Amino acid sequence: MSNYHETILLVLLFRGQDESSTFGLPLWAAMKELTAFYKRLRPDVEFRQHYLSLHVPQIVAREEGEKALNCSVISDALQSEDFWHRARGGYKRCLDQQVLYAMVRDLLVSATCAEDVTRETRMLLVTDQEITPPKEWRYIIAGRAGDGVVVSIAPLNPVYWSERDPDRVATVKRRARSMCICVVGEALDFERCDNEHCFMFGNVDSVLRLDHMLMLGSEHDHPELTGYGFEPRPTMPMRVQPIEEIRSPEALP
Repeated sequence: MSNYHETILLVLLFRGQDESSTFGLPLWAAMKELTAFYKRLRPDVEFRQHYLSLHVPQIVAREEGEKALNCSVISDALQSEDFWHRARGGYKRCLDQQVLYAMVRDLLVSATCAEDVTRETRMLLVTDQEITPPKEWRYIIAGRAGDGVVVSIAPLNPVYWSERDPDRVATVKRRARSMCICVVGEALDFERCDNEHCFMFGNVDSVLRLDHMLMLGSEHDHPELTGYGFEPRPTMPMRVQPIEEIRSPEALP
């Protein structure tokens, strides 16, 4: 995602019903928060959200943006084992992000009536499925695919690491939002930086790095966004959070 496009698709893809039920609304809210964040700086860019799952929350299905999708086309594809088989990666349980990205973009083209959703439209794809890491790596959070990026929430979940976290839904939302703000920032020509508290921190070599990334740093010279982010521990993560000034961007314990 090296250069911005007039429209950027923010797509959630869930294979599992439990994952959709647990994380669907919080991540849907996170995409709205991402949109509000960058609209402060780039009101000319349109962000269009889509939710792909056999189990779409009613509140999402009722939203204006989802009325353009042909639900039968989506459900026919996602309930087919062939769809997921074709996206299989080189490791057990992992999907090939390049193949998955292309398949989802083609699926959206087939399922939407919107003329601006084409095979050339840039896309951020967030999925509950693991994606294929480089050799010698155990996991990967985000991987480039085509002219976009695929983000997996699987390793963002404390359960993945056999950890107990009473706020795990909020944790997954915060981590996913920070990663997505980072990769979309690159699409909007932001440079990666060395500030570990900044959304654009360049060395995201572990999930825990995302717990530090809570705001936009001053090194990016955008006063509209400098020092701003979101409450890292929302009590109701399914709700859209306001943008607020982050006064103590230290790492979360």
